[in-house]
Amino acid sequence: PPAISGTFQPQDALSIFNGEPIAGNWVLTVHDDVNQDGGSIIAWGLDLCSTIPNDLSVSPSANAFTSCVSDSIFFNLTLGTAFDDTTGVMLAAENLPVGATATFTPNPAMPGATVDVTVSGAANAGSFNFEVVATDGLANSGSATIQWNVQGAPAAPTAVFPTQNAINVALNPNFTWSATGSSYNFKLAFGPNMTNVFEDVNIQQPTHSVGNLAPCTTYYWTVTATSQCGTSAPSAEFSFTTLDDLTFDATPTVSMCSNGNAITELTIGKCFEPSGLLLAASGLPVGVVTDLPTGPVMGSGIVTIQFTTTNTAPGSYPITITGNDGVNAVTETVTLNVTAPAAAPVFVYPANAAIGINVLTVFDWDAVAGATSYHFELATDNNFANIVKDTTIPQTAYTLSSPLNVNTIYYWRVTAFNNCGGTTPAPFSFTTWPVNAVKELKGLNISVLPNPTSGVVNVQFSKPILENMDAMLFSINGILLENQQVQVGSTTVKFDLTELPSGVYLLRLRSGSGVLTKKIVLEK
Repeated sequence: PPAISGTFQPQDALSIFNGEPIAGNWVLTVHDDVNQDGGSIIAWGLDLCSTIPNDLSVSPSANAFTSCVSDSIFFNLTLGTAFDDTTGVMLAAENLPVGATATFTPNPAMPGATVDVTVSGAANAGSFNFEVVATDGLANSGSATIQWNVQGAPAAPTAVFPTQNAINVALNPNFTWSATGSSYNFKLAFGPNMTNVFEDVNIQQPTHSVGNLAPCTTYYWTVTATSQCGTSAPSAEFSFTTLDDLTFDATPTVSMCSNGNAITELTIGKCFEPSGLLLAASGLPVGVVTDLPTGPVMGSGIVTIQFTTTNTAPGSYPITITGNDGVNAVTETVTLNVTAPAAAPVFVYPANAAIGINVLTVFDWDAVAGATSYHFELATDNNFANIVKDTTIPQTAYTLSSPLNVNTIYYWRVTAFNNCGGTTPAPFSFTTWPVNAVKELKGLNISVLPNPTSGVVNVQFSKPILENMDAMLFSINGILLENQQVQVGSTTVKFDLTELPSGVYLLRLRSGSGVLTKKIVLEK
């Protein structure tokens, strides 16, 4: 006999086939875990039974809809075929939101028909479930549930930044608020109740940047949100106050002379107390005074402070300027750089009371530190009433362009100048050579040949010199071009002017206290 016989039930329920079509290929799979005894399936079959369904369905084209309060929704219904076709199928909507109505076209409708549905008039926003009910004259009925999400205007935004009554807000804040709509109207005003609006913009994002706000100032702002379903009420009025401006700045360095005036400007911020600041200065050196205001100065302005010096010693002096409004105390340091007039130069040549000075002599003096120019004066009296030469030059030597009178007493002085003036020393005097000394120096007859010259000049002495001599070549404006040391026993010295431009040059020979100056003309 077969190893297995009888009636069997599968492990899984046959209901898993519910809804599957009958027609088609059905497959039976049998697995024999012990196949040593053989065996085979001879035949198998299915006995499938079915009934005609009682179709009282109501099938909407969609079960969920979203609209604005003022909008309608539209869909269609397909009715089942089991309804009675004698009286037709009556359609109605139940549990609609307040104010809403539904229309069906056609109504009544035949079984199996498709009906157009319009629902509108919801008074309030919200999420609602209502039913569409179909009945016929035989008391057959069917229904479908519809979800309707009704949206109203967006909620008014709330502030994220600056928050209500925020303080110390930067002067270029980035405003942000809750995202309740698809676009926004932003307003910023100077006054409460949104008076004096100066920023009114429409933007897409819940953020907006504003720059150049005033310090220590209270501002007011609101936002209105807009979506496809309307515009919100304006948000609450949010206020905030910007950062304080306690600026107290002056020019860090002021330069002035030992006797003079200089000013600096003190910039005062806007946010000091309304009573103003009292100003004071400390660290003033001897001889320096300021003209600080004696009473309070108001904020948001510029105060000019003048420093006056009287014989103040040169140097750098840190001056501390303070301001106090009773609540805020601020300081600023100004470095006062005081410069004295240029010192008097030391005269080198001609020496004081010198005699036998060349009528075309070169005047020499030492450089003075910080001097920018030198005022040279030559006169025939020590009061300099009778001026022979008066000039200002940048260098420390001056050569006469025309000869002085022979055997005459002259007085000369030089004042060095910087931007603070100069100091004029006592003059030196000298006497020019006698008439018969024009070509002699220390008993030597001196010849300059050729003169004029096209290049090389030979200076010849009538006999060997008895002491060392300086032979110097100057430009007509006193610039030293060449200096040769002529040794004892020499009888000649040579100057090569080949590389120099045509013009007049001065040859000065100095032996001890004796000086001879001769003019050389270079012609090319």
